[in-house]
Amino acid sequence: MTREILASILARAPGVEGRKNRFEIAEGHELTVYVGRPGQAMQLGEVGSCILEEGFVEVRARDERLVAFVRYDDVSVVAVRPPRAGVSRRAGF
Repeated sequence: MTREILASILARAPGVEGRKNRFEIAEGHELTVYVGRPGQAMQLGEVGSCILEEGFVEVRARDERLVAFVRYDDVSVVAVRPPRAGVSRRAGF
């Protein structure tokens, strides 16, 4: 993947807001970046932001405990899941 393609994907993704090179994921939305090749990919989940740099993308987890620096060539898939509509949490025992 190239920087331009990733920027285009993030700009079109629901729940992703960004300007220039920084994209933030809205509360309730889930963004996952798959790194590697099909069948051998690692997933970076619970993404809170992506910062597009010259030769790599900086992927930050929502809780900021994980920061991954990934070459554009290694990004294979970006998946976004919007919040579930009408689903409320039920009390459990």
